[in-house]
Amino acid sequence: MDESGFRSANSDQKCTAHRTFPGPPHVPHTLSIDFAPSPKADGEATAEDVVLAGVEVGGCLVSASDGLWETRHGSIVPNTNRPQLCIDVHQVRPDPFNPSRWYATCGATPQVSGEGGTFVTEDQGSSWRRIFDGGPGQQQAKDFAKGQGYAIGLALNPYRQGELIVTAGDRPPGIGVHVHHSRDGGTTFQDITEDVYGSEGLQDCRGSHTPVPYFVTEGALLGSDTGDIIICKDASHGRWKKLCKVPGHITTLTESNRSPSSVTH
Repeated sequence: MDESGFRSANSDQKCTAHRTFPGPPHVPHTLSIDFAPSPKADGEATAEDVVLAGVEVGGCLVSASDGLWETRHGSIVPNTNRPQLCIDVHQVRPDPFNPSRWYATCGATPQVSGEGGTFVTEDQGSSWRRIFDGGPGQQQAKDFAKGQGYAIGLALNPYRQGELIVTAGDRPPGIGVHVHHSRDGGTTFQDITEDVYGSEGLQDCRGSHTPVPYFVTEGALLGSDTGDIIICKDASHGRWKKLCKVPGHITTLTESNRSPSSVTH
């Protein structure tokens, strides 16, 4: 992959916005949309995909066969009035190798109760468990959100099973730069922030907002608010290098026929 593969998209067409996007903090609005294959029932030849929506202070919504939507937050945590999944969902994505496993990144704040961080479900949202709170590198976020992490970006590698990157901030709306990498489906995470942005020539690519993670066949990508896109063949052990620079703050990365990764907040 080289920077010659990037070009400016056609911006001639105009659209009229009836309300601002993204919406104001702590007001429900959709931040991620993806599709997950439904496991086939016995005797079924095919199964329809379900639509997953991650909603700011609205949780995880899933399309139902009757055309309506269902919330998939898990059961109520004992001795509390909150569900297993923090309802401040920033991203929810299916595991490309297991249609029943979904991941979600969430952010708890003083206004939103629950556990911030990274969550996983093994049963399409019937139950959730938190697998990562951000680690010691997110102490500022934990101080802000009463002990909770503030996870935002999420990328799952469709070319290598079990690999994912979570990017996190210190406070809303995506202020702060933290990059966490897992090779085992989220059982363990490694904080690679300084390995990435401490590399020679990349200090100015760090920016101040949470970067966008993404995977392509050539490796892992991170896009920042400085307009820089950097790449590495092996996210934890390889050498990161600058791929290209585009005008403006990068909030989303995608490629043809793939779901996007976004830190729009």
